[in-house]
Amino acid sequence: MINILPAFKRYVLCLSFFFLSGKNLSAREGLWLPNLLSELNESDMKSLGMKISAEDIYSVNHESLKDAVVQFGGGCAGGIISNQSLLLTNHHCGFSQIQSLSSIEKNYLQDGFWAKSLNEEIPCPGLTVTFIIRIENVSSQILSFLSDTLSEEQRKTIVKNLSDSLEAKTVKGTHYKAIIKSFFSGNEYYLFVTEVFKDIRFVGAPPLALGKYGGETDNWTWPRHESDFSVFRIYANKENQPADYSTENVPFHPRKFFSINDSGIKQDDFTLVMGFPGKTSEYIPSAALEMICSQTNPNKVKIREERLKIWNEEMIANDTVFLQYSSKYKTLANYYKKWKGEVEGLKKFKAVQIKKQFEREFTSWVSEKEERKSEYGQLLNNFDLQYEKGKSFSLLNDYVSEAMLGIELVNYVAAYRTLVESSHKDVRDEKLIQELADKLRLNYASAMKNYSAKVDERNCSEMLRLCYRNLPDSLCPDFLKRIYSEYNGSFQEYSHKLFSKSIFLQKEKLSELLSNFDLAKCKKLERDPAWKFMQDIFAFQKNKVQSGYDEFIKETNTLQRKFMKGIMEFSASKILYPDANLTLRVSYGKVEGLRPADGIEYTFQTTLDGLIEKEGKNKEEFIVPTRLKELFVKKDYGDYGENGTVPVNFLASNHTSGGNSGSPVINAKGQLIGLNFDRISEGIMSDYVYNPDLSRNIVVDIRFILFVIDKYGGCRRLIDEMKIVKE
Repeated sequence: MINILPAFKRYVLCLSFFFLSGKNLSAREGLWLPNLLSELNESDMKSLGMKISAEDIYSVNHESLKDAVVQFGGGCAGGIISNQSLLLTNHHCGFSQIQSLSSIEKNYLQDGFWAKSLNEEIPCPGLTVTFIIRIENVSSQILSFLSDTLSEEQRKTIVKNLSDSLEAKTVKGTHYKAIIKSFFSGNEYYLFVTEVFKDIRFVGAPPLALGKYGGETDNWTWPRHESDFSVFRIYANKENQPADYSTENVPFHPRKFFSINDSGIKQDDFTLVMGFPGKTSEYIPSAALEMICSQTNPNKVKIREERLKIWNEEMIANDTVFLQYSSKYKTLANYYKKWKGEVEGLKKFKAVQIKKQFEREFTSWVSEKEERKSEYGQLLNNFDLQYEKGKSFSLLNDYVSEAMLGIELVNYVAAYRTLVESSHKDVRDEKLIQELADKLRLNYASAMKNYSAKVDERNCSEMLRLCYRNLPDSLCPDFLKRIYSEYNGSFQEYSHKLFSKSIFLQKEKLSELLSNFDLAKCKKLERDPAWKFMQDIFAFQKNKVQSGYDEFIKETNTLQRKFMKGIMEFSASKILYPDANLTLRVSYGKVEGLRPADGIEYTFQTTLDGLIEKEGKNKEEFIVPTRLKELFVKKDYGDYGENGTVPVNFLASNHTSGGNSGSPVINAKGQLIGLNFDRISEGIMSDYVYNPDLSRNIVVDIRFILFVIDKYGGCRRLIDEMKIVKE
């Protein structure tokens, strides 16, 4: 078993620093747990210029910056910027909420929105905001019950039971929640106590033209000129505690909120990011990285490229389709471009070779002692064997998840599986069956709100063609071969028949079928071509893909846990930060441009002048609203201008990942200076291998946010709520 406490008293260097030993590093790598900053990072942070203490960032005894940081929804961050819990996050984080609240008549997504009073703030059903109350190391309480003799299933059961018990005990008698998460591939465990608010209201956002200025053309690139922010507010009951939506609720009074510094930034200023990075894999072996570079990412990129092409053409041609698919397109395109950039970066950086060099040094260390050889001697060979065996299952999993399940109709029809299964039980609960049928009937409109059968039919044809063309004959599903044979190779003809004949796309007929639902009607549903198509896909996934893929993941997870344990022992003189897992982390660096290639330099700041210059580059993605052009012509910048323009975005050298969207970016004094929203493609491979010379995060300058709220949006009441510091 790993000795947990000494592991956190090592000299502060990271694994990738070890890979790059001897290099003059300008950035600070690491996604650090905030409760450990005083032990591990405070002196280094102060050497970069930080003026506050680690206790000011994280404390359980008094208010600290962690109390002004929230997890927004399930995958973003946000910052509290007033004593009435005004919440700032990215526009793309609030995108789905803004879209769902929009209609053709009140298109908040396209036109923007600014609530002029509390009464105009719009409830967001289903949206939650989560605060971290405290973080506690519970490794000893979990690991003491585990051993290497346990199977993965036994281990998983023990960890779950222990976690459930500790979580329940921790929050008993309170309104808080608790969750235990695994770190270092299951070598450590931490408990997070949280407070979750459910009454969140939409306050304001710029129009899409500003919030997503540059669209997918500019995504993951520099220079950027996006106004990527939106504003929400947290409401609580009269006792200032979380509550379901009610007109009686009032703005929550937070324990801490950020003061805002709009004095400006300069090269090498200290920056700190607090957020919830989702997933990194810094410690995987070369075999895993090789499969990502050569198979997994290229296949997913190829599939999404086709889906995006279809959606984009249909969105341009039809305003309703544009509104229906905007959020889905943005989500799909984001990771498409990320995966593409990762492969380019990993190959350019020779990341696989770097991993192999580390493994050679690890192997040399293992060979020094018999007990190490006994525990780790076959580890890397076993990795190679497992990843070779897992290639076919991984390939199938990619094509099922991205292509077959990328057909929206399949997922919609799958929602009826519980109804059908309940109807076939030996002992039928007629009341429950009808309740399920009624719920599906009543939810039809909402399920179809952001759906176009015409678009999906075209997508279905292309996805089936891709699967048939790119899967080896030995792996190609029988139902796909049958379709190809019956329709003479025309997946377009098959898709047209499928979509035109299915009752699932005929509202009135489906509603009639679901009324007074019985076994006879259930059998009619099962004869539907869309139901049969869905069943074929799910049967293939279950019988030919999932069991093999799950076994592959289980075996590699077991090996990864042992490998991580070995890495921690091998790197005993260094401190290793844990991979991201959607928990609160801190990263620090400085305002900093870069030279990504010979003869190319990225300066750290962009301005409104550059935004205006981009207009017309692409008619659909670079549209400057008339109101902004008027302010630009008049140079009417209020308190937010600098050198005759308005700063828009800036670069910093903070280590960030997916999930850091909406993260507050803080200066040396703990004041808000911007909002993190992206990374540059040159350093995007940092989820696997960090390169300090290329890794940069992109930030919306707080001055541009204030300018858009005040001068563009005319919502001075929000500015008056904030505590703005000018030095």
